[in-house]
Amino acid sequence: MLLCIQTGKTMSDTNRMKFQTRPVYFKSAVEMAQVFGELPEALSRTVDIASRCNVKIERIPILSRSSKSRKGILPRVI
Repeated sequence: MLLCIQTGKTMSDTNRMKFQTRPVYFKSAVEMAQVFGELPEALSRTVDIASRCNVKIERIPILSRSSKSRKGILPRVI
């Protein structure tokens, strides 16, 4: 739904941008090792690069059908 809001599309639009995979999240170190275990140098370099970054990712509230935004953006997305 957030992608629809960001791209100005609706969920019913068959030509809207979609992610090809369902889970869209930051993988844990264990998950990354499972996926990229055959590339240990890539894993260690990723950790090195991440340690140089100063980024704070804050959780944004999810819009629900019962939220105040029902009269605003949300109906146009669904």
